[in-house]
Amino acid sequence: SFSSSSSCSCSCSSSLPPAESLSAWVTALRFSLANRDPAHPLAQRVLAALVNALLACDASEQLSASLPAKRLSLLSAALAELTWRLPAVTASLLAAHLSTLAAHPFKLVRVEVAQCCAMLVDGERRFPNSMRDYDAQQQAALSACSAPLLERLCVAAVSTPTLEEDPEQEQYPERGRELSDCVAEGGAATAAAAAADQNELDGEVTRARETLLLLCNGTLRDNAMALGGHLHRLVRPLLEAVRDRDRTVVDYAKVVSARLAQTYVQSARELQQLCEEVMLLCAHPSWHVRALVLPFLQLLAYQHTFLVTPPLAARLLQTAKEKLTDARQEVREVAGASFSSLLRTLLPPERLDDPRALLDEFSALLDAGRAPRRPKPAEPVEHERADEAERRRARRLRNQELRHAGALGLGALVSLVPYSVPEWLPEVLERLAAHSNDPALPVKSTVARVVGEFRRTHNDEWHLFKEHFSERQLDILRDLLISPSYYA
Repeated sequence: SFSSSSSCSCSCSSSLPPAESLSAWVTALRFSLANRDPAHPLAQRVLAALVNALLACDASEQLSASLPAKRLSLLSAALAELTWRLPAVTASLLAAHLSTLAAHPFKLVRVEVAQCCAMLVDGERRFPNSMRDYDAQQQAALSACSAPLLERLCVAAVSTPTLEEDPEQEQYPERGRELSDCVAEGGAATAAAAAADQNELDGEVTRARETLLLLCNGTLRDNAMALGGHLHRLVRPLLEAVRDRDRTVVDYAKVVSARLAQTYVQSARELQQLCEEVMLLCAHPSWHVRALVLPFLQLLAYQHTFLVTPPLAARLLQTAKEKLTDARQEVREVAGASFSSLLRTLLPPERLDDPRALLDEFSALLDAGRAPRRPKPAEPVEHERADEAERRRARRLRNQELRHAGALGLGALVSLVPYSVPEWLPEVLERLAAHSNDPALPVKSTVARVVGEFRRTHNDEWHLFKEHFSERQLDILRDLLISPSYYA
């Protein structure tokens, strides 16, 4: 009954039901609050008891998982029934307190915190259509509570990478200087203490990231539009979670980011704002983040094809094309796959039929780093300057990156026509075949993969497709597709 549930809630600050009967009490609480007016005195009594019990927890309960988890479980049951009917004052008080529990040391508590936060955020978008005009003020009040809650969680989930966890730490030299100063001033003991403090801080950030991921996943699972107005705020901390030390958090961040990219955006202006925020991460110092940005944009553009304006489509294609020349090979490989998908999704049909401009651009990249092999000197140079050798090495690596970008770009053009042979395709394959024995392994493997994929998709009707190739081009393809034999 409603009175018995309120009695249980009023006594929950001192004695909670045992774990065996907790699910029964949660069900009873939900039935007692179903279709009840929050202004009812008994409903207010239940809410006040639950909120007071949550706020009354002391510091000693940080070492326990049972009591806070039980209180949060009962609270989430109440929030699940009240949703948008939750009083604004109570929602604001809960949002302020729940954000302080995001980095709780026990995962059982963090799961319940994420569920309660998801209920608060979900209540903002759960208004019935017949009540939107009548309760517009209530909806605005809930939105004013959920926005600061998500903002505090995002701040808690963002940190600067350390020297040990990110090899590209040269982008953040101040953290390295802090540790070196500790070693110089206080010796090994001070450095050990600083490292311990840093590990504790990183652990809190990892736990906050996990809570934020649980919140987003729970909200998007129940209501795909619940986070529509907060995507620009959430996208950066969620994508940056892939550089976390915990592999479980990294894998979970990839799953949640893919689901977040498929969330419905209601207007072209919101889509433009979200894409601008994501494209800023293309220059992120961590290659893990850069490698996740382009698949996110790929899914986002595919999901909202009819909201993508021509200027935005051009920017997305240009961003993916620029990442083909990234310094990291993993990012270039991901950029090649995403660029191919964005071409099919966003490129106008007239440019798909004859992509001559892209063909010439990628061919220039493929040949840009190609230099004639210099003859080996008779005697090695003994006193070569170190800076000149370093410049020559950097130039050689950059040329390799450009050739790899050209091969990936031409491969994206080949993937546009998996079951046909337009007039420009034989020329693309011929240009790729010229680099089948490239000294750079990424270029060589990319050419082999593209030609092998072409053979697989065109094998069934090859007796018709080969009419589009000249005899010289057919000989080149045979040399690439037929493995050399010892008995040949």
